[in-house]
Amino acid sequence: MNRRVLAATGCVLVACALLIATLVAMFGHPPIDDALVADMHEWRDGPLGELFVWATRIGNFGVVAPLIAGLVLVLLALRRIGAAALLGCATAAVAILNPLTKNVFDRARPNLDPEFALTSFSMPSGHASSSAAFAFALLLGTRTRRERIVVGTIAVAFTLIVGLSRPVLGAHWPSDVLAGWAEGAGIAFLLAAWLVPWRAEAQADMHVTD
Repeated sequence: MNRRVLAATGCVLVACALLIATLVAMFGHPPIDDALVADMHEWRDGPLGELFVWATRIGNFGVVAPLIAGLVLVLLALRRIGAAALLGCATAAVAILNPLTKNVFDRARPNLDPEFALTSFSMPSGHASSSAAFAFALLLGTRTRRERIVVGTIAVAFTLIVGLSRPVLGAHWPSDVLAGWAEGAGIAFLLAAWLVPWRAEAQADMHVTD
């Protein structure tokens, strides 16, 4: 994937996040959010309820930050400078930009479960954006096909379960999660385009190691 494709993909994803947030801000709360969050909240008492609780706690940036720092150090030790820079920059960018975006769009949370009720704003979901940035930064930093398959499978599964846990636990509207996924993934793609010199080295290595 060349620099232009990475940049274009990132711009489209960020634009989608802003479009979702802007439409909600301009036209009000969509009825489908009410219906979906009510249905999904019923999963809390289902067989996967504790999995969603675990996922939302693990997806908290304060919890996942030490894991990210550890992975950055591992990548640096392996001399994967580009992958380490991408992972660190993408997750840091989301940690800075997401709270600012929340304050711009000023959307109240559903807060259906007192255990997970928060007073901060809702749009976009920080859990969804940080998990997407983490997942796509890891994926875009891979070198070989085997790495892409393994990392992609684990990263996408992690992103999905963390994002879905938010409306299941009544802490976010589904549209918050969609916007968060788009925001986090978009930032990862844009930064990957900026770090294209390292990605070019990775592509050269891929032909040797694949």
